[in-house]
Formats: sequence, structure tokens, C-alpha cells
Amino acid sequence: MNIKTENIDQISIVSVEGKMAAESLIELRNCLLENIEDETLKGMVLDLEGVDVIDSSGIGLIVSIFKSLKSQEKGFCLTSLSPKNRELFALTKLDQVLTIVDDNDEGLRCLQIKQ
Repeated sequence: MNIKTENIDQISIVSVEGKMAAESLIELRNCLLENIEDETLKGMVLDLEGVDVIDSSGIGLIVSIFKSLKSQEKGFCLTSLSPKNRELFALTKLDQVLTIVDDNDEGLRCLQIKQ
């Protein structure tokens, strides 16, 4: 799994490549938690363009990060989901809870509006 982090206007953009499956989530979990602990952070965009598989552990991590950010009144959105992954979020009805947008620019605009 490859993870790249970029900060723009106190919003962290975390881009992920690879499989979001149980065996590969430790590094991603640590990266996301490190970002959440940053008190200057106002929100997070999770860019999943390079993710082809998300298993139940990956979904659990996303929900956990969303809940942690929400409890701190910080924004969160997912971007660049493949059609297959978008369908997964629709089937689980998480698309009704999480903000899912097409790209990082839209994600940044969405989080900046909520601030």
C-alpha cells in the first residue's frame, strides 16, 4: 500500500493506492490517526482513486476515522472512488452518511464551506 499526505489550508489530503484489506491497514491506520491528532487540522479528504479493493476492515477503518473527526467537529470526505467502490458504499448505505465527491478539489471546497 502506498500512502501520500498533503496539507492544504489545514485540510489533510491522504491519497491511498493498493488494497484496503485487513492485512495492509496498519500503516494507513497509523497515518490517519497521526493526522487526526494534529490540533490545527480542520478536516480530512481521503482520496481512494488508487484503491481497487476495500474489505470490511477497510470500511471499518473509514467509519472509525469519520467518527473520530466528527467528534472533534472536523470535516471528512471521500474522493475519487471507482464505480465498484462507489457501489459498495451505496449497498452499505454509507453514501448516505459520508460525504463522497468526485475529486480532491471538490473535497477541499466541500470541507472549506463547512468550516
